[in-house]
Amino acid sequence: MLRRLRVEAPGLDPAALSVLATVDGADEELLAALLPPARGGFDGLARLSVVRAQAHGLDGAEHGFHMLVDGEDRPVGMVNLRPLGTGAAPVLEPLLQQHAEALAGRGAGGAVVGMMVVEERYARFQPLLVRQILAQGIAHGRLVVSTPWLPYQQMCARFGLRRVGQTRDDLYRCGRANAVYARGFRPGGLPGWLGRLQAPPEDEPDAPHVAAVRAALEQLRAGRPAGPPLGDRVLAAVMALAASPSPVDREAAAVLGGYYVRGAGGHDLVAHALHLSRATYLRRLRQGLARVAELLG
Repeated sequence: MLRRLRVEAPGLDPAALSVLATVDGADEELLAALLPPARGGFDGLARLSVVRAQAHGLDGAEHGFHMLVDGEDRPVGMVNLRPLGTGAAPVLEPLLQQHAEALAGRGAGGAVVGMMVVEERYARFQPLLVRQILAQGIAHGRLVVSTPWLPYQQMCARFGLRRVGQTRDDLYRCGRANAVYARGFRPGGLPGWLGRLQAPPEDEPDAPHVAAVRAALEQLRAGRPAGPPLGDRVLAAVMALAASPSPVDREAAAVLGGYYVRGAGGHDLVAHALHLSRATYLRRLRQGLARVAELLG
């Protein structure tokens, strides 16, 4: 049995996707339907996440899986969110390990994120699950995240979560221990936190011709390609950049292709897939936009 949660997704085709909360332990079939056969890498970690979560008692009536589903209720993503409070430490110990008692015993409540996964072709809709996570964290007064995956750790840092520490054991047998992050959400502190998130970037604004290229690529990423000739010319310029003899140009084209053309996820996911640091990734993004604008004359 599923309870549908109302989710608005401006610019993300709200009619096509929504978030459901699984409220019955018998939903294992729905969880399994999301995950492809384990083959290592992220897919293998995702499947192992569910298996180990269920094995450690996270599959009961309050197992906390929230599913991202398409218009036909087919699962395309999920996140595990569990309440945190006094008495929760034994259940959450596999995720939080030596930090469980301290985090659960303070009486502050909260929500714990144990995993998040989105099917690759729906990666651009990951913000729906992130929004669900933040909404639950704010509603419960605190958000705690336990993850071994670097892009999610970077996301935690950008949302202002404090790194509590690292778990003793490698829960998912992926070669990395989980990093644990936490942040309280008191009503008085929310305006300042939101203000910092919405602060304008320090970079100078794009030149008009670069802004036009960025806008055309943003439309392409959103599934609304710019009309000819601009849309076709921008795509051709990205392909030309990919064939450049310059390694920097090719790397910039890979960034533009991953983020805008294929919509392979958010900036962190694309940077991780390309094995680039966030600083290098953003630099290549800016360079790629400028080079495409230059090729377009």
